[in-house]
Amino acid sequence: TSQEEDTALYQCLLRANNILDNIPERGSASAIHTTLLTEGKYIPLLKKNNLDFIVYTSQKVFFSVSHLLSQFIGINFMDPIDINEGPVLYTSSLMTCVVESIFEITNAVETLFYLCSHKPETIKKRDKHKYLKTIKKEAEKLYSLGEYEGSDNGQNRPYEPQKLDQIIMIVTQHDSIIDHSYTDAIFTSYSSIATSEELLRKLVARYLGPKHNKYSSEVVSKIRLRVIRQIRTLIRKNFFRIDDSVSEFLVWFCEKYIKKDSLSDNIQNELNRVDVFSIDEGLTRSSPDSIPVWDGDVHPHEWYLAAEPEDVAMQLSLITFDIYSRIKPYEILDQAWNSPKLQPIAQNVQLLIQRANKVSFWVASCILLQKKQKDRVKSLTHLINIAKELAALHNYQTLMGFIAGFNTGAISRLKHTFDGLSKRSQDTLDMLQEILNPSRSFANLRTQIKQARDMGKSVVPYLGIYLTDLTFIDEGNPDFMEEDPTLVNTEKLAMVFDSIREARSYQASGEFLFDDKRAEPLFTFLFELPSFSENELYSLSYSREPKGANSRDIL
Repeated sequence: TSQEEDTALYQCLLRANNILDNIPERGSASAIHTTLLTEGKYIPLLKKNNLDFIVYTSQKVFFSVSHLLSQFIGINFMDPIDINEGPVLYTSSLMTCVVESIFEITNAVETLFYLCSHKPETIKKRDKHKYLKTIKKEAEKLYSLGEYEGSDNGQNRPYEPQKLDQIIMIVTQHDSIIDHSYTDAIFTSYSSIATSEELLRKLVARYLGPKHNKYSSEVVSKIRLRVIRQIRTLIRKNFFRIDDSVSEFLVWFCEKYIKKDSLSDNIQNELNRVDVFSIDEGLTRSSPDSIPVWDGDVHPHEWYLAAEPEDVAMQLSLITFDIYSRIKPYEILDQAWNSPKLQPIAQNVQLLIQRANKVSFWVASCILLQKKQKDRVKSLTHLINIAKELAALHNYQTLMGFIAGFNTGAISRLKHTFDGLSKRSQDTLDMLQEILNPSRSFANLRTQIKQARDMGKSVVPYLGIYLTDLTFIDEGNPDFMEEDPTLVNTEKLAMVFDSIREARSYQASGEFLFDDKRAEPLFTFLFELPSFSENELYSLSYSREPKGANSRDIL
């Protein structure tokens, strides 16, 4: 009946039905590029990522439902209500979160089932002895180069162009301190210049050595020890790029040639570890002991207005840092986050980007939930104060989401709302905008991050800085030198590694990691941020402040 259609229950159910109708159907393996199912050991990594995503998204459902229960407190669902009222809008947005998360879980479970049932192509049995003969010939060529005559203290390793064979000789030198920055740069960033099999084959060749007795037994032992360590490092950093046939050969080689060396077991342990995985624990993977319920003085959909800005900022920072701290080097290599093929392995980068987008839409939604202009001004002012506290915590990743929210078209057009800000709030907003000014490659933000780091402060940087840097490095520098395509541009590998190392340096620097400051119910309410679509935001924006309206025409 028409009366029933006016009730809050009907409006919420109608919205939920529209959500179901508009969610596109996706195949179980739609996000998995076929080559990832046949190359290397990507399947174990994809299984781990899918299982971790299921756990994470299940938590989103739990927190969204918990949040939803608090919203029900303030709504009589059988009373007539305007669909543009805050409680109904907010409740229906939470329902959207729940429905979308359930669909994401369903898709991830289907993908996981597909990966578990997928039968890889039969491993081509390699003639190990014949393969070994080829490697021994390569060893003669490798050793004909002679030992690298560089710095004897292992420091300031030159990054002049080198052939791949020369690089192998450098990273396995016997007579110098290991330059970890150089070896880390090579073994982290090598995917653009060589395959894992090529590197492992050359390392095995270095281990076997030449037929002549140019080297003393002591020197040979030192070289072999370093080779074993580098093989182990390569497998640990890039296990998913190691083909099964190469793994089999390495196991056979360890048993036949280096079984007497104490570190040989470590190589086999690294290979065995490839197919074993567990879900990393953390704040975003655990639920509270009880269901948090809002018991404040304001309506549950306005809970953030009753919370202190610093408390909201801290809980937002906990969640963002937990995601940021999970990012692995291979997720930001080879522009994986932008590659249709490699996106499934860049899961945490994807989650962080999605989180920033969620924050911006949530900020815009919070403002537009308010029907009256004075309430929109109040909401905007409070959100600016939260953003200020995010800057004080040096959480620039979430701060960027807030600034993006303020700058969305649906919000920036609210002239009368911004005119209602106090000078203090406007000055604060201008200051925050200036920090995140993208001009000169985010020069102001880079200065802020450096100053915070130099002072020993915890920082959650804006990841977009490093993704942009890595894109420019990748596209602006050749992998090999134009004058001699056999020479590797090692300076590019070093630049890539330095950018990744800086981005990851903040993962272990956060106070959030060592001191659990989780506070309920704020953590639950901020875990999954309900918001409206871009079209819905624009519709609400023009409803709140019609085009050309003057202040006296607005509520």
